[in-house]
Amino acid sequence: PYKYVMDQKWDKTLTEILPEIVKANNSDEFYKGFRKIAARLNDSHVDFATYNNSIFGNTIKLFPADGKIIDEKLVITEITGDSLAEVDHIKVGDVITKIDGKTIKEYIEANRDYYAASNEPKYLDKLVRKILSNSSEKVEVEFLKDGKYITKSMIWMGHHESHNNEYKKGAQKKKDKFKLLDNNIGYVNMGVIKPRHVSDMIEALKSTKAIVFDMRNYPNGTWEDISNFLNPEEKKFCDYTFPYLNYPGKFVWEDGRKCGFKNKDNYKGKVIVLLNEDSISQSEWTAMCFQTSGNTTIIGSQTAGADGNNIQLDFKELHTSYSGIGVYYPDGRETQRIGIVPDIEVKPTIKGIQEGRDEVLDRALKFIETGV
Repeated sequence: PYKYVMDQKWDKTLTEILPEIVKANNSDEFYKGFRKIAARLNDSHVDFATYNNSIFGNTIKLFPADGKIIDEKLVITEITGDSLAEVDHIKVGDVITKIDGKTIKEYIEANRDYYAASNEPKYLDKLVRKILSNSSEKVEVEFLKDGKYITKSMIWMGHHESHNNEYKKGAQKKKDKFKLLDNNIGYVNMGVIKPRHVSDMIEALKSTKAIVFDMRNYPNGTWEDISNFLNPEEKKFCDYTFPYLNYPGKFVWEDGRKCGFKNKDNYKGKVIVLLNEDSISQSEWTAMCFQTSGNTTIIGSQTAGADGNNIQLDFKELHTSYSGIGVYYPDGRETQRIGIVPDIEVKPTIKGIQEGRDEVLDRALKFIETGV
């Protein structure tokens, strides 16, 4: 549906890359060619993977933490394997500058042809997994600590060991579905709350002066019940283009979705939605829905820019996916590649992560109190 927003015409992409695939001497070259074609779709929903591949495959070793690329450095944001992280003294806020002698900037430039993304923030988000995985278990990692560069010789493990917080299991804090913050402000984690919890959330937070809906995650189909609570009346929030199967390549407009109903008891406080590059597909669609309340403010940074359903295709030895329908605001504005545009832009900083602050949430709380 979004062929027209690609950086390069599709015919030119096929002319350039298909000869490389035809001339491939081995499975790795063949695979890299198809990754190149997939990347040219400029769609964050797109993926292309084979089940056995030495370059991007599953037989890899992983760093025991996750992170975010900021200022061409990789900052640790979450420990995923606490016992392994303890061995090498890895902590949230640590800054990685090199892996096996290659800088983060070099990783960014070297892999641009192989990762499909609608925009730069999502490309960097996808690239983190590539940087924090390795075909070898012995990996040299350079850190920047207190102004000094320190190289550690680490042993990376498979997924089970590197993504298993057992060592301090009792200390793992369960994520709240919703809660009441200071100053009569509600908070809802849209990645945790499910439809069966919405009525309890409404009862607990209906008298607050503002509710923060954290959508830096993937929601669980709660859009309808929550929008009924937020909206004073029924409103359309999107229109679609669907494939016309009698004419491959053609898409036709279809009426989109509506939310809300005539409701004099709707929520009267401020509605805040937090978004970032992790907000993709249903997150972006749900944000469009919540924007109809009339008192919604989007705070955060550019989203993944891949609205519409995610078509998944499995073949004998490979898997691929892509955006299958087009999604637009009722006035025709696009979200593909653009994402949901924040009213107030704010991004995490290295300093903020090291200090344990959620700078996006902090900015939302400031806006609620001051209006700016």
